[in-house]
Amino acid sequence: MKKQLPNIITLSNLTLGLIAIFFGLIESNLTLCSWLILIGILLDFLDGKIARILKVQSEYGKQLDSFADLVTFGIAPAVIAFQMIREYNNDLAYIAFLIPICSTIRLAKYNIDENQGNYFIGLTTTANAFLFSSLPLIKKSNSLNFIENLLSNESFLISLIILFSFLLISNIETFSLKFYSSNKFEKKLKISFVTTCLVLIILLKYLSIPIIIFFYMLLSIIFKPK
Repeated sequence: MKKQLPNIITLSNLTLGLIAIFFGLIESNLTLCSWLILIGILLDFLDGKIARILKVQSEYGKQLDSFADLVTFGIAPAVIAFQMIREYNNDLAYIAFLIPICSTIRLAKYNIDENQGNYFIGLTTTANAFLFSSLPLIKKSNSLNFIENLLSNESFLISLIILFSFLLISNIETFSLKFYSSNKFEKKLKISFVTTCLVLIILLKYLSIPIIIFFYMLLSIIFKPK
C-alpha cells in the first residue's frame, strides 16, 4: 500500500482533470474547472514529495504522472481557453489546441532529459495551468473595467495562448522551487520569490497569479538557474 500511495494521489489528480474537462465542456462551469485544476496542482506537488519521503520513486510513477499532467495541466486549461474565446469567436477558439499539443512536447522532453531537477527547460505545464486556471476566477471576482475588457478580448486571449505555448517548448531555463541546492544565493532567491508570492496572493488574490508567473519567468531569465 505504501508503494502505491503516490500513484493513488497521481490518479486522483488525473480524475480531477477529467472532471474539470467534463464540467468545462458540458456545463461551461469554468470556475469549477479552474478550482479542480488548482487542487490538481496541489496533488501533483504531493505525489512527488510523498514518493521521495517513502523512497518509492519509480519509472512507472514518473510516466503515470506525465499522463495525469497532460490531462489536468494540458487538456483542462485548453478547455478554459477554448470556452473563453468561443464566447466571442467560435472558429478562433480552436487555437486553444496549442496548449495540450505543446504540453505534450514539453512533458516528452522532460521525460527523456535526466539533467532537469533543480531547474527546468521551458515553462512547466503546472505553471502554465496555474495561469490559465486563474483567468475565469479573475474574471468572476474582478471589479476593474480594464481587466474585464482584457479578458473579454479574443485577441488578447489568443496572444496569451500563443505566447505561453511557445514558452512551454522553449529552451528557457526556469528554476525549480526545490530547496536541496547547496547554492546559498539560489536558496535566498527562492525564499524571496515564495515570500513575494504569498504577499501578492494576500493583496491581489486571483489577480496575483499572472503577476507571479511573469515574475517567475523574469527571474528565470535574469538569474539562469543552471
